[in-house]
Formats: sequence, C-alpha cells, structure tokens
Amino acid sequence: QRFGAYATLPLPDTGKALKEIEYALDTLNLDGIVLLTNYSGKYLGDPDFDDVFADLNRRKTVVYVHPTDPPGKNPLGEHVPTFLMEVTFDTTRAIANLIYSGTLEKYPDINFIFAHTGGTAPFLSWRIALGTFVWPGAIERAPKDAFFYLKRLYYNSGLSASPYALRSLQELVDTPHILFGSDYPFAPEVLTGETIKGIAAYDGFDAETKRAVEEKNALKLFPRFASS
Repeated sequence: QRFGAYATLPLPDTGKALKEIEYALDTLNLDGIVLLTNYSGKYLGDPDFDDVFADLNRRKTVVYVHPTDPPGKNPLGEHVPTFLMEVTFDTTRAIANLIYSGTLEKYPDINFIFAHTGGTAPFLSWRIALGTFVWPGAIERAPKDAFFYLKRLYYNSGLSASPYALRSLQELVDTPHILFGSDYPFAPEVLTGETIKGIAAYDGFDAETKRAVEEKNALKLFPRFASS
C-alpha cells in the first residue's frame, strides 16, 4: 500500500507495447507507464506512436517521461557523461516534439510527468513558443500557444532541487504541477538527500507549498495512496 510502479514498454514495437499496456494496467493494476524521450532516435511525437498514445489517453493514464541518451554522440566528446547536460536537452526536445507534433492536443487526458523539472524547457519556454511561427504545421497541430501545453504538464524535482531550476519552473507552472522526484536509482542515494535538503531550503516554497510538492500533489495523481 506504500509503493506503486510504472510499467515500461517495448517500444518502438507498438504492437507489443499495446499488449504490455493492457497487461500492466488491467492485470497487474500498476499506476502508470514510463516512457523514454526517444526510442532509436524516434521522439515521442512520432506518428508511429499514435496508437499507443490513443490507448493511454482513453485510459487517462499517468505517463512518466525520463530522458535517455540522444541520438549520436555527445558533441563535447565521448569522455563527457551524457547525464551532465545532454539528457536534459533530450527532455526539452521530447517536450517540444510532443507539442508541435500535435500529440498533446490530440491526447489531452494523459497526465505527463517529466523528470528533472522538464530539462531546460522552463528556461527555454519563450523560445519554444516561437515554434508556433517557424515549426512546419505548428498552428494546425498545436492551435493553442506552447505555454498552454507546457503549463498542463507535470514536472518533478529529480536532480533539480536548486533555486536556479525551481525558480524558473515556478515562473512557468503553478504549484500543483510540481512534484518531488529523486532520480533514484540512477542518482546515488546521497543525491536523494540533497534533493530533500534543496526543497527544504528553497525560499520560494512556504510550508504549505513544500508539503504539496513533497506529497499532496502526487496524491491527486495517484489517489489510491491517499488513504494508505
């Protein structure tokens, strides 16, 4: 009663992914689905994934998106770990792609949670919004401005519980869309402690907001834990 789980999907094989969604959510009664930002270079807004998103939308699923390595090598060299910066850029690419592919417009009942406060998306939100004017087909596929879609997403604090990231995120979304995240086990346990300290020390959260970020906001997405 204290632990939940997401299911991973065998994408880019959409047929097997649909079977896994059915098994995970209908038989195992898991709490949602976790997706990566790209699969073999295909980002989540790729039309090949439409059937998957249609099913997740029908079920009003919580979908947690965690970055993976972007296609190609790190431009700074293979000696530089991708987790330092590249994965945050890949999250930003995935979010922009979901917006301008029309995926977020077509499937509004999916509750997306993005790791690491959305990568660099909050900081770059104004630039992302310029895509309305230059991304081919953007106005037809994403008729509302990019800020509408960005504000509808959820963002967790994994490896991002610093005033530099949190203040930018707060400028973009309201408190109910900010969640605690640890990035464990990818990040070692000591960094989970630093995340907790970072939220506790952040002067942009009052006591009520801190409790909402640490607990209450997640309970609204996963109500079965509210009575645990």
